[in-house]
Amino acid sequence: MKHICFGTFIKVLLLCKDKTKDVKQHEFGQTLISSVNDAYGSYVDETTISNFARCERSLVYEITTAAASANRDYVVDYFENKIVPLLDLEELKKGICAYKSIVAEDELDDPIFRNPDITKAQWLRKLVFVPAEVLADIFLIAARVENRYGKESVAFINKAYIDSFASQVGAISFNARVIAPDIILPKTLQGKYFQQAFLPVIDGTLQIKGNNHIKAYRYRIESNQFDYMWLRKLLNANIGRYVFNRAEIEKYIRDDIESLGMEAAQYVRAHATGNELGEMLIYAFLEEVLHAPKLMSAIELSSGNRCAGIHFLTIPNTDVNYELVYGASHLHGDITQAVDNAFETIENMEKTRLSGMELVNSAEFNKCIDIKTAHLIKKIIIPEDGGDSGAGTAYGVLLGYTLDLNPEDYAPIEYTNAAIKRIELDIEVALDRIHTKISELKLGYKSFYIYVLPFNNADGDKKSIMNDLIGGTV
Repeated sequence: MKHICFGTFIKVLLLCKDKTKDVKQHEFGQTLISSVNDAYGSYVDETTISNFARCERSLVYEITTAAASANRDYVVDYFENKIVPLLDLEELKKGICAYKSIVAEDELDDPIFRNPDITKAQWLRKLVFVPAEVLADIFLIAARVENRYGKESVAFINKAYIDSFASQVGAISFNARVIAPDIILPKTLQGKYFQQAFLPVIDGTLQIKGNNHIKAYRYRIESNQFDYMWLRKLLNANIGRYVFNRAEIEKYIRDDIESLGMEAAQYVRAHATGNELGEMLIYAFLEEVLHAPKLMSAIELSSGNRCAGIHFLTIPNTDVNYELVYGASHLHGDITQAVDNAFETIENMEKTRLSGMELVNSAEFNKCIDIKTAHLIKKIIIPEDGGDSGAGTAYGVLLGYTLDLNPEDYAPIEYTNAAIKRIELDIEVALDRIHTKISELKLGYKSFYIYVLPFNNADGDKKSIMNDLIGGTV
C-alpha cells in the first residue's frame, strides 16, 4: 500500500522538474515548505530535507500545524508563482497520474480536500486540472500526515515508475487558473446552498478551439432517487435575484426584503413559458461555477425563442480578456434531444441575438446596472479608440435529462455507483452529439461552457419543482 506524504510528494515532483532548471532537492524542499511556513522553510538544512524526502523523519510541528491552518488560496498563489514554473508540464501529467495511483491506494478519508463535497472517488475520476490548484491541494494533505508512513512507498518512486504512466497522459489536460482581477460586476446569486445541491461527477473538455469545459453534476441520493431538497432551497433563496435586475434587487434589500421572493414568484406565474427551471439553473451555474455574473436574465430579456440570460465573464491573461456568455438551457427526457434543442436555440441566437454593441446600447442594459459599471462594460465592448471589441462571444449550456435507471434494480448501496457510471456513459453520448452540432454550425472557434444534470424525470420534475417554488402552475 502506497501513501501520500511529504516524501512521496516531493519525489514525484522532482521527477517532473524542468531539466533546464538547476534546482537541487534541498532547495526545492525549502521552497515547498515555505508555502506554509516561510520562516521554517528558509532555514531548514539540506540534511533535514533529505531525511524528509526519504521519509526517514517526521515533519516537524512547525510544518504540520502551518499546513493544517494554511489559507488555500495563498498556497495556490504560491505554487502558481514559485513551483509550477520549475516543472515540465508534460512530465507533470505523468506526475498527476502517479499521484492518483498513490491516492487510490492510500486510506485517506472522505473528503480528501477541504471541500466537503469532493470525495476521493470523485477526485480520482477527474481528468482536467489546474496545475497550481491540484499540487497545492495534494501538498496540503501531504504536509499534514505522518511522513514516515511513506518510507516503503518512496522507494518505488523513480523515473521508471513515472514513465509507466506515459500511456495515460493523453487523457489528462491542464486548464489555466481563472482569477478575477478587479471585480467589474459582482455576482447576484446567493450561493450558500449550491454545493449542497449539486455534487460534481465529471470535469472534462471539448475538442474545439474556443475556451470550454463540460461538467456533469448530480443531486444527492436518498432511497434510490435524486433528492431535490437543497435545490429547492437554492431556488427559493434566488428567485428574486434571478427575476429582478441589480437596481431592483438593491431597492428590495433596502426597502422591502420580505417581498423580494414573493413578488418574483408572482411575476414568474404571470410570464411562465415552461422553461423557467432550466433558465434558473443555467443562471446559477454560470454565476457560481463559471464566475460569470449576469447582465440580464431570460426574464429581463423577454425575447421570443429567448436566450436563457446573458452573463459577463472575465478571463485574465488571455488575448480576449472578457466574454459575453449567452445562455441556452433545455430539460428533456432524452439527453440527445436536450442537446439538439439547446443547439437549435444556439443556432437561432447566432442569427438573431443581440450583438455586444446592441446589448450595451439597449434601454434594458442601462436600467439594470449602475451608470459607472455600465460605462466600464461599454468601454470594453465598444473601445473608445474604435478598435475591435474586447469581449468575445460564448455560450453557456445547461442540459437536463432523465437518468434512465430503474431504482428497483439496485440495492441502496449499489445505486449511487450505478448512477455515476450511467452519467459517465450519458456524457460520452452527449459529447459525440455536441461535437457534431458544433461542427455542423461551424462554431468551434467560440467558447462553450456546458453543464449536464440528470433528473429522476426531467419533464415531470421541471414542472413540479417550479410549481412548488411559485405556488402555481407553469
